[in-house]
Amino acid sequence: MRQPLLLLGAIVSLLLMNTSPLYAQDAERTIFGALTDTKGEPLIGANVYVKGISTLGTITDFNGEFELSVPPKAKTLIFSYVGYATKEVTIKKYQEEYNVKLKAQVSSMR
Repeated sequence: MRQPLLLLGAIVSLLLMNTSPLYAQDAERTIFGALTDTKGEPLIGANVYVKGISTLGTITDFNGEFELSVPPKAKTLIFSYVGYATKEVTIKKYQEEYNVKLKAQVSSMR
């Protein structure tokens, strides 16, 4: 009686170990970072959002920092701030931290 229970326990353990990565791939993950200008000054209140999902985003805090939960299908982050060129950054599978610098955008007023 003891051997069938041990065998059953081993099978259940193997099944759980083999299926857990499947769940992890479907889970949202948190990414974070900071947004600064080219001089290293934080950009406060800048927009950070997922391309193609305009309702999924956040703004940077007083230190230019952000944190955002993204779904597995998210491929690109968009960073924007008034007076600066918008920047797109590819979301990498194993990267959690994204520190981005935006360049001031010069526009002519006529």
